[in-house]
Parts: sequence; structure tokens; C-alpha cells
Amino acid sequence: VMDWNVTWHTSNPDFTKCFQNTALVWVPCLYLWACFPFYFLYLSRHDRGYIQMTHLNKTKTALGLLLWIVCWTDLFYSFWERSQGAFLAPVLLVSPTLLGVTM
Repeated sequence: VMDWNVTWHTSNPDFTKCFQNTALVWVPCLYLWACFPFYFLYLSRHDRGYIQMTHLNKTKTALGLLLWIVCWTDLFYSFWERSQGAFLAPVLLVSPTLLGVTM
């Protein structure tokens, strides 16, 4: 449930943590999973047989790898917090897992 006083009627509007950890993570992942079959079909029909490795391509790959490592680090940190006795909402375990698998 959204708390409108926290989200809109304040000098510093912000989404709730629950919304940030669910909708803002899951919607892009679901979009990518839904588009994957169509993109895979496109790639299989228009195969050129190679990928040109430009500097931009290498930079994007390195950045993607860094973000993937940060995602899995977040998940393992949540497991560590849980082992220390802190109660964590299940969404803090599911969201990084879904994001890491999607990446």
C-alpha cells in the first residue's frame, strides 16, 4: 500500500522501500523476459555471424559485468544480514535474485 504522504505530499517525495524493491526491479525484468523470444527470433533470422567489438561495446560489457557483480553482492549481503539475526523481508532476497538471473 502506498503512503501518499511519503510519496507526494512532502518536501522530499520518495517511493516506499517496498515499491522500490518490487515494481522498480521486477517491471524491467519482466519486460526483458517478454521481449527475449522476439529478439532471439530476429537474431536467428538476421545472423551476420559475428559481433564487432568496438570500444563502446567493450565499455558496455564491462559496465554490465560490474552491475551484475553488485547485484549478486547485494543478495549475498542480505543472506549475511539474515545469518546475523536481522529480520529481512523476502522481497530483499527475491528481487536481487530475479535481477541477477535476468542480467
